[in-house]
Amino acid sequence: MTALHEPAQAGSPHAFPCPPLRLVDHLAQRTAALVAEVVTRICAEVDFYRSLPAETVKTDVTRIVRRNFEIMLRVLRTGEPPSDDDLADLIASAGNRADEQVPLSDVLDAYHVGARHWWATIAGLAQDGTRFAEGDLVRIGDLHYAWLRAATRAVIAGYDADDLGRPSEPRPGRSELLAALIDGGRYREVAARFHLTVEPEYWAVAVAVEPNPDETDAMVSSTVAAARKVRRLQRQFDGLGRGEALYSLTAGGGIALLPVRPAPHAESTTAPPDAAELDDRLRQLGERMAARTTCAVDLVRADEVAEVVPQLRDLLSIAQRQSSHRPVVRFADLAVEFQLSRPTRASRLSAARLDPIADDAVLWQTLRCYLDNACSTATTAQELHVHPNTVTYRLRKVSDLTGLNLGNPADVLTALGAVLAATPRPDSAGCQRADLYGHSTE
Repeated sequence: MTALHEPAQAGSPHAFPCPPLRLVDHLAQRTAALVAEVVTRICAEVDFYRSLPAETVKTDVTRIVRRNFEIMLRVLRTGEPPSDDDLADLIASAGNRADEQVPLSDVLDAYHVGARHWWATIAGLAQDGTRFAEGDLVRIGDLHYAWLRAATRAVIAGYDADDLGRPSEPRPGRSELLAALIDGGRYREVAARFHLTVEPEYWAVAVAVEPNPDETDAMVSSTVAAARKVRRLQRQFDGLGRGEALYSLTAGGGIALLPVRPAPHAESTTAPPDAAELDDRLRQLGERMAARTTCAVDLVRADEVAEVVPQLRDLLSIAQRQSSHRPVVRFADLAVEFQLSRPTRASRLSAARLDPIADDAVLWQTLRCYLDNACSTATTAQELHVHPNTVTYRLRKVSDLTGLNLGNPADVLTALGAVLAATPRPDSAGCQRADLYGHSTE
């Protein structure tokens, strides 16, 4: 990385005598308070920061304010301008804000808010009776300015990808390779063109990410919240794929291919050595994303990707419509449901069996919950927060209207196929809705 400052040398304008160490120690002891005060001021005084998600303020904004405070203290302590490593942190943070479309002027304004507050704190010590040697405040001001000047240049560099030599696509060729694999095209030619390797096998993952509270807050910028989710999701899959993952992701989810590379000389088994680890980490994905996630997973050869990925998307859709959330599903988990959901010439006729209850959200959801819970009246009643007798009454009404005997295994399969074949209703995303089911229809 090109240095954003000149090295400090004796006699150069960038080298300053150090201020009294007691001052630096005094400021360091107040780090938590001074950082918190600046974060509060930034959110109050800089327009765009008022719309940032609370989590972003608590984590990213607070972290970079603290990092700047630490850098400033080091400059005051040593008399040296910020190092390239220091500035790399500021550049990376500014790049994230650029990705989130935060105006550059607002980011610079935030830095100046912090600089003004910290200088006011230092100047206030003199007004409160702290004695500085002649010229100390001038030297401290020069050092303070050296930090702010370097930090300002780092922010501008973080917003200007061309000056940093940062490519517009951080993973050159991988999106093209993923597209070729999914389309069933000449993926080996694409890989060769970009000097990439096509692995014999991949974990194919279709992932759905539900909105988090920040995205539904009218005071929060939806652009910032979405960009943050995408970046976090990319980081998670980069970790899962050890930096070699192929993915196409949005704030709502997408598709990822994770290379499977068994350890050398490992005995061949049905499941690769990292299968259990993969499942565990995918189950933790929602916690790390601060939003509920659902993943449909399958092990595929490179030449199977084009066939399996569309089926994984269908499996994911079925899993999302289940009343009980499963963070990770495979075809074996929902085999019957998946087979019954396959579109055939009979699908329309199958779905038509439920036309008599199509406009009754309560009966529709009760039937779906009942089928999702292995036809257990007690479990269905528990999830719907109603009495088991209410569930029995509703199911009897379904039977009367549709002619399906839900005590007959064959009719249960017919009902399940009809539910899966029918177009999802607006209220059919889940069955735990107290407003719909908190009262009896008896």
